[in-house]
Order: sequence, then C-alpha cells, then structure tokens
Amino acid sequence: MSDILIIDEADWAQVQWDRMYAPVDNLAGDPEAFLDWLLETISGQFTQQRRRQLRHARHKDLSLLTVEAYRFSNSLLHLLFNYTDLVDWIGRRPLTNSVIYAQLADELASRDGKAEPDPEVREALFTGLTQYSNHPTSPLMEGGHLAALVNDARYEEAGIRHTLEEWLQQKIPWPLSGRPEKDLLLQRLEFSLWLTAMDKRVDELLRNWLWAAPEFGERRILDQSPPEEYIDLVPESSLGNLLGYQYVERSPSPGGILKYIQCYGVGRWLLTHFHHLYQDLEGIPGPHTFLASATSWAPGSPQFHVQVQPHIILSSPPEEREAIGKSTFEFTPVPQKDGTLIRVSGTYGKGREENLEKLVLYLTTAGAGAPSRLEQELQYWSNRETPRKVLLVVGSYREARLVTRIAQEAPGLRQRVVSLHPDEDESLDSWLIRRGEVERLRYREADILVAPLLAIQRGFNILDEAGGALLGSAFFLVRPYPVPDDLGQHVIGMNHWALNLLKSYDYQLPLFFGTSVRERMGELRRQAYAEWNRRLSTGRYGLEGLSPELYRQLLWDQFVVVWQTVGRLVRRGREARVFFVDAAFHPHGRGRSMLQGWAEILSKYLEPNSTEDPIDQQLAEALYGPAYQALKTLVSRLEER
Repeated sequence: MSDILIIDEADWAQVQWDRMYAPVDNLAGDPEAFLDWLLETISGQFTQQRRRQLRHARHKDLSLLTVEAYRFSNSLLHLLFNYTDLVDWIGRRPLTNSVIYAQLADELASRDGKAEPDPEVREALFTGLTQYSNHPTSPLMEGGHLAALVNDARYEEAGIRHTLEEWLQQKIPWPLSGRPEKDLLLQRLEFSLWLTAMDKRVDELLRNWLWAAPEFGERRILDQSPPEEYIDLVPESSLGNLLGYQYVERSPSPGGILKYIQCYGVGRWLLTHFHHLYQDLEGIPGPHTFLASATSWAPGSPQFHVQVQPHIILSSPPEEREAIGKSTFEFTPVPQKDGTLIRVSGTYGKGREENLEKLVLYLTTAGAGAPSRLEQELQYWSNRETPRKVLLVVGSYREARLVTRIAQEAPGLRQRVVSLHPDEDESLDSWLIRRGEVERLRYREADILVAPLLAIQRGFNILDEAGGALLGSAFFLVRPYPVPDDLGQHVIGMNHWALNLLKSYDYQLPLFFGTSVRERMGELRRQAYAEWNRRLSTGRYGLEGLSPELYRQLLWDQFVVVWQTVGRLVRRGREARVFFVDAAFHPHGRGRSMLQGWAEILSKYLEPNSTEDPIDQQLAEALYGPAYQALKTLVSRLEER
C-alpha cells in the first residue's frame, strides 16, 4: 500500500465521486434497459433449467417482482407513447412520488384550474395519494381502492378513468365534470398511480438483484458505477437506494426511454476518509492523503467545497494576481431591433438556438468599414505583440458545434474557428479538436475556440510557445445554470447537506431524533426526504424560484466554474479580457443578477466590516481577492448606468 496519496483538483474529484455513486441507467424502453434485460435473462435461465429454480422461494419472488415491475412499466410507457400532453407535463424533470403528488394535488384542488388550491381539498387529496403510495401493491392495507385498481390486470383504460373520476369526486366538493381539462387531469392521476406501483417493485428488485446476479451468472455493472470493493466503505445515502425516474424521448424516432437513478452511498466520503478506510475493518492504516485545489474552499458550494478546513495555502504567483487586476471584465449584452437585450439562459429549444445565432452573428459581422467584434479582439492582442486566441463559452457540445458552424459562415473565418468535442467522439472534421488535445491548440491555425463551460474550466493548460496563456479573451455567450433534468446535481446537494448536518452533531445523531437507533435513523430519513423534495420542487421554477439559501449555493457553484475558466487566461501573468454577453447575467431589475450575486457572496468575507471567522477571511482574500475586486468594480459600473 502506498504511504502517500495526492489528489489534485480535489473539489472536482469530489463531484466525480458523488456522481459515480449515483449512476443513471435505462430502466425500460430499450433492449438493454434494466427491466427489459432482466425479464429476458430470468426467463431464459428458467427455461434452460425447466423452472427448477422455483424450488426456492426467493427465486419465485424475484420472478414475480420482475413480471410486475415490467407490467407496471408497460402501462406507464403506454400512456407516455400515446399522450403528448402528458409528456409535456412531466418534461424531463426528475420524477418522484412526493413531488408528482404535490403538483397533482395543487391542480386538482383548484376549482377551475386558475384559482388558488383549496387547502382542505388539497390536504385530503394529498393524504389519499400518500396512503396509496405507502402500499401501492397491497389493496388490503392503506393502498385500498387505488391499489386494487392498478393491481387488477383486467381493467381497461376507460374503466380505470371512470373509477378514478369517481374516487376524485368523493374528495372534491364541486363537479369535476365542469373542468374542461378533466381528461388531462385523469391521465395525470393514472400516470402517477402506475409510477408509484412500478417504483415499489423496482425498489424491491434492486434490493434482490444484489444476491441474484451471481446466481444467474450475470453481473450487470454500469459504466459509471463505483468499484464493488468500495461500495460498502462509504455511508449509505440518507435517502436510501432508489431516488427517482426520468423520461427521455427518442428524437426523431417515436417513443422514449424511462431512466432511473440509484445511490450506492455518499461518494465524497472517500475523499476525506481515505487515510483510514480499512483501519476499523482490518486494522490497516491508510496512506497520508494530500488534497490540492485552488477552489476546494468555497463555503456554500455543494459541489466544490471540501468539508475539511485547509491547512496550507499555495499562494498564486504575484504576477498572476496582478494580471487579474489589470484584466478587463465587462457586461456586454447585445440589443435586438426592438431594443430588448438578447437572452440565452432561460430560453429553450429553437428559441435558445436562435438567440445564440443572433449573438454569434453580432460578434462575427463586420460593420461599415470596421472589422467584426471578434476581429477587433484578435487585432487588440496582435497590436500588443502577443498574439492570442479568443474563447467563446457555451453550455454544451451541441451548442459548441452550432456556434462554430454559424461563425464559420462569416467572411474570412471558415478556417479560423474550431469546436471542442469529447474524446470519445470519433469525428475527424478539421474544425473539431478533441478535449484531450486542446493543449496543442497553439499548433492549429484557428484563432477562435468554441467550448462548453464544463469541458474547458479545468484540467488543461492551454499555453503558447513562451509558456503563457494562449487564450486572451473569453466571451461567455451563456449564463451558467445547472441542467434542470440532472438528478446528479441534487444528489451532490444532498450529500453536502447530510455531511453538514452530521458534522453539526459531531457525527452522532442527537437524542432528540429519537430514543432508539431505529427512531433516529427514521428522523434522519424524514428530514432528508423533506430536503430532497424541497430541492426538486424549487428547481422547477428556475433561478427566480430558488430560496435564498439554494440561490447562494448556486452562486458559489457557478462562480467556481467561471473563475476556473478565467484562470485558463492568466497563466504566467498574462492579463485577460472577459466579456459576459448573455443578457441573463444582469437582467437590469427584471430578475436576479448573477454578476451582482457573485460580488455579494464574496463581500461577506472580503469587506472591511466582515464578521466572518478571520481565518475564512484570509482564505477568501488569498483565493478570491482579485476576483472580488474585479466583480465589485464591474457591478459598480452597472449600477451607475
């Protein structure tokens, strides 16, 4: 065993390990999806051995669970394949019973769909649905009439809708027939019932498959799953194993795939406990562990803040801090013909692509006798006798390709724009550069690199022949925001929440959680689900719908990502020019300003009247002092306009 373990970019390793322990997999709707594959595997094994496995009760139970989960998923997919309104309603957001029921209760408890929900009616509906969710496959228990309905394979769709309407009418004191969207509401209710029933069986399947897989000679391991030998070395997630579902349509072909996310444990635990992982089990001391990163102290960031106080600061070279002070930071939104500013973040689909195209055309179109904005930027560096390249930052690889294609249409730019693309992509187009080869950018003729924010923010030193930063100017065409349908980001937030909670109690659940271990774990699970549902619910309403606490966490997360990207531009004391082009960065009183928010979270530690711990103030100054001064100056200019 090694004596020393060094983990560079420790905050990014923390993100990767959290995600590795919470993999997303296809559940139904594809030959390799878990339920489709499992049904075929078990059927094949039973046929080969003439069903002799049925001598054992657990094999019988496994077979029944598989068949039932498959049947419930069929009913679910039947609805999704046939009703586009239902697909639009669920979107690609995470699907969990409590969140779906809360939204459904709000809709059904409104007399006309526009009025505020009646509190008593909503409570009655939510209570009835919750009772069903506790026992969706047990008609004789709390699941009652609804459970009997979904477990009766003889029911046809029309019969289910009629029975559901009768059940609803018993809880709603006004005629449901008066709602024009009655059929839509019944569709949503039916969908929710199938989802809950499937969830119950899938959860039981996942628990049973751990023992069943070796016996069936199959080890179905996800690519992003943690190594088996590490699964039992981290604490179990406070939420349990199965976290939720997601429906993703196949485009342009019809149909879609149902995905699920499960959690093997708190991945980040490894980062801060590697030195004694085997101490309690085998008495083997682990290696001395060094965690290194320029942004692993980011209080408030669920993704990047490593929950161990730094012991050493490796100070940035003075010339790099001075370079940031000399750098340009500007908010440069682009107006449309009607005077409104072009906003990319917060728009979707075709509208988002059209707005991106407008920004690129503005940057690449020459004026009357004047070069384009990008040409001006390249000329700026050429005039300073340090030719450097320009970075256009977007939100995804798909957007990078789109922006590159548009920019290449401008006169004189066809061979001068390249798009970053993932290493696993085997495309050989000359206008693409693999992520792993981007450090060789200086050998390409291209002057302009288009790259997704998360792909370019760290892990590379893009330098010129003199060892200085090759990229001189960055245009942020998209204000960063987490992908709304990414369940992994919520898992990361929950791991951050759980460790903060345990740390506040010195890693022992307090007595007021309960007198027994079972009661205390139950209370922890209850609080965890309340936090999980809060995160899922508030995430549906975008930036403006976040609570102050979650907004602060978002600001820290996105600040780290953007500041890591800016760091690519100041290597060897080179100054940078940074332009925030998306109008969403600073909506001028029509929403939250991320630029202003970043300045505010840093001011808490860096203003002269700060009341934070002196050590935290020193850390903030050493790590983010130049960033704060740049943002503070930028925001002051914006407020004066």
